[in-house]
Amino acid sequence: MDDLGKVEVMARENNWITLPPTPVRPGAPRLVEHGPNWSANGFFVHTWLWLDGKLPTCFVGLRRANANRDEFVEAISSLVELKFIRDTSVLPQLRQEQYEISIGPTKLQLSTATKNDGTMASARISKAAPALPYYGLPDR
Repeated sequence: MDDLGKVEVMARENNWITLPPTPVRPGAPRLVEHGPNWSANGFFVHTWLWLDGKLPTCFVGLRRANANRDEFVEAISSLVELKFIRDTSVLPQLRQEQYEISIGPTKLQLSTATKNDGTMASARISKAAPALPYYGLPDR
């Protein structure tokens, strides 16, 4: 995750189709530096770098409803240490969860979105941001 160029190499090696660049809205605050986008085998990939903290992110969207959430999480858990952090669902038709991925000392975050029928809508892997200190609520 420290080098989004590795995603680009994977795309080239697997003949992914390059998608047009992500449009930037005029006048919108610039929070990210968009990277390349691709499409292949029923999924699409977007990469970007958060400008505040230089945190690389790789988003995988699934176009076909054939990736089962439980199988997806089980497959990742068999390869790396995966720890559930929280459920971030806000829409009743979409279950959203966050996990921490540990690969040795490296900590990444996996965010998943699952439809009510158990199929995956998307998965995002990003470098974990360092925890910010908590100073409590201000006195009034």
